[in-house]
Amino acid sequence: MEPTANAPTDFDPRRGLRGLALLGLVGLGQISLVFVLGRGVACPLREATGLLCPICGTTTAVRHLLQGDVGAAWGANPFTMLIALALALCAVCWLVEVAGGPAIRPPRRLRPLTFERVSLVMAGPAVLFAILRNLL
Repeated sequence: MEPTANAPTDFDPRRGLRGLALLGLVGLGQISLVFVLGRGVACPLREATGLLCPICGTTTAVRHLLQGDVGAAWGANPFTMLIALALALCAVCWLVEVAGGPAIRPPRRLRPLTFERVSLVMAGPAVLFAILRNLL
């Protein structure tokens, strides 16, 4: 049976790895700015209001990770450290699959795991983390 134009396609781990590689390149560019200029790209929310967004401190966390200080990285932004851990787990699973190993997928009721669905699931914890970090 031919898939229709609106039918979700099967997940391609190579595509997922390409997306992670692109994200890594963007992050590498950002952290390079820190090492060259001594400062990364400023957060617009923090600049305008003084409030920390959910990803404020990520550049600092990555800098600490590159220096081998996991505790300081966690202190800079635990939310993005958890996201990074989840992405690293995804990368390992996808690499195993690309190498010929088993495909590891989320439960059927969570599929298809689209960008929109992941964004909606992450929005709640991100907003909660932002509120708590600004109150505490």
